[in-house]
Amino acid sequence: MKIPSGPTSLWHSLIQKLVRFYEKTWVKFALAPVIHGTPPVLVTAFYANETYRKFISANAAGVAKWLTDFPFGFILVGAIYPSLIFALGKAAQKKVDSHDLNVDGLLYLIAAIDSIVGVKGKRFSDVAWRICSGNQDALTKENAFCHITQPMIQISETVRGIADFFNATRPNGRHNLIRVVLAVMRNDKVSEIPIHFPSDEPPQTSVETLSNSSSSIMTACRTRRVVVIDDISKELKKSDKKRKFAQSQSSHDNQGSLICYPVVHIPTNTVPFVISIHCDQSNYFKYERADLYEHSLQRFALRLSYRVFSPAD
Repeated sequence: MKIPSGPTSLWHSLIQKLVRFYEKTWVKFALAPVIHGTPPVLVTAFYANETYRKFISANAAGVAKWLTDFPFGFILVGAIYPSLIFALGKAAQKKVDSHDLNVDGLLYLIAAIDSIVGVKGKRFSDVAWRICSGNQDALTKENAFCHITQPMIQISETVRGIADFFNATRPNGRHNLIRVVLAVMRNDKVSEIPIHFPSDEPPQTSVETLSNSSSSIMTACRTRRVVVIDDISKELKKSDKKRKFAQSQSSHDNQGSLICYPVVHIPTNTVPFVISIHCDQSNYFKYERADLYEHSLQRFALRLSYRVFSPAD
């Protein structure tokens, strides 16, 4: 599977290329020391060496005037310049790394999906044990299959896995509340919200509000693309035509950041579910990382798309 490398904006691409350039061995051990050390040495030489000062004054009078008029400023800049360059390099590296799906993130994703498979595996082993032990009263092929698959339990475990994944990948020291709900779509409307995690954080927004054409869930369903809202409070200030969030009856839902991901059922070309992930902190989820969110959620959506159910299930 292809792992996205993050946003492709010009600014991010330039930073990424600069970081990759600085990681080259000859740059790190030959060019970088020159870049870091030359400016402070030249500034110091201007004030310490008479011959060099005369040379600069004769060939770069403007530079010499600035150096003469602001000696303390240039000496200070010369002193902190190497540390400043080092700090900028670290910041650039962090900017690039923050847009990649790191090893820890991949391990959490695998663990979350494995937990879903593990629950199904346990049910399979229970049925196998009953068959092998001869304890198979009223166990037909049909109800054995239903016992193993149990679509609603599979769906619930998948949604739980999404919640576990996003909670596990929170930065160290962050304890933001992340809520995941599964919206069931019928006739291009939100029919119900049967599953949510945490279980003690039920949705506060009505199904009628969520079915509003401007809601994030409906936008994701209509466009069949992931919707990411960095700051819900700012989104609510937009005009009705541009807004992608329907104001909730709960003030808590009207703050923070949000991801809505449509689950497309390929055989019927429909969107049976929309996954909604809400964080109580603004700018926790960011639009520029939409590719990474989409990539991660595709793993879960693939399992949900096989579990399309009817109200009677």
